Amino acid sequence: MSKAKFTEADVKRAVKGVIDGGGIVANVEIWPDGRISITVKEDRRPPLDPEDDPAVSRRLL
Repeated sequence: MSKAKFTEADVKRAVKGVIDGGGIVANVEIWPDGRISITVKEDRRPPLDPEDDPAVSRRLL
């Protein structure tokens, strides 16, 4: 039996990266060559309104 091109830990790490980045995972595909493709459903973070953050607002002036 040949060595796996990816491990379960690789998939978990990729999914965690999407979630930590604020995305919602819609689908995970594993390709025969070992590539891991993740489809992101949407961004959970609301758009930043400069008026809500004084530090950002000052930088924009």
